[in-house]
Amino acid sequence: MNRYDFNHKTIQGVDVDLEISLKEYGFAWVEAESEILFYYGIKHNDEDYVRFDTCIMSKDLGIKKEYDWIDDWEGINSYIGQDIDGLPLPEQIKAIFDYSGYESTFGSSYWEGVTYGEIEGLAKAPRKARIWIWWNKGWCRITIQVGKTITLHSFEETEEGNSWEHWEYSFDGELIHWQHASGGRDCDGNISYHHDFASKYGETVERRNNKGVVVAVVPDWKEKDSWQRDQYAELDGY
Repeated sequence: MNRYDFNHKTIQGVDVDLEISLKEYGFAWVEAESEILFYYGIKHNDEDYVRFDTCIMSKDLGIKKEYDWIDDWEGINSYIGQDIDGLPLPEQIKAIFDYSGYESTFGSSYWEGVTYGEIEGLAKAPRKARIWIWWNKGWCRITIQVGKTITLHSFEETEEGNSWEHWEYSFDGELIHWQHASGGRDCDGNISYHHDFASKYGETVERRNNKGVVVAVVPDWKEKDSWQRDQYAELDGY
């Protein structure tokens, strides 16, 4: 799993207020079935944590084995006021984080990290998008889960060779992505066309038939990139 696969609507922290948990304590986590995603503070502006890195750990992790370099467990117990062995894993990691610092707990961080706003955005973002698409000569509705990809493909033989189309839809909680490729083979060889589109979640346009009747409300696709491949043109050096 990557961090976008985790359901951030279930994010937890040491305080019921996510902003306090992250900005003041620099720590929050999201639990999945077998793994936990941790957010931890890496940059502080003398008032609040402003940048955060991430780490994914297995729920089966044993802290005494994972942190076998720690030789002062009694000191940690004294610091938190209880036996660390009796705590749930997120609270165990938080105790080690507070006592030893983020580098000792999670390792060095080599990027700028994410902001509180980015994390909050994932916590508030929808987990799925339902959209209308044109497929198999008609309108149909699909549901795209965050972190998942829906793939559609068509292929048919023609008099001179074949033709095909390929669609991929994905959703990151903010943007809906559509990758469309088409092509085929004829007497002039293989050729393919590729287009990448994106639409902000909730931004739509109407599709009407030749009588002006609305037949579907679809994402307001904006083209991000396009290219094509022509077999014979490439052989000729174009």
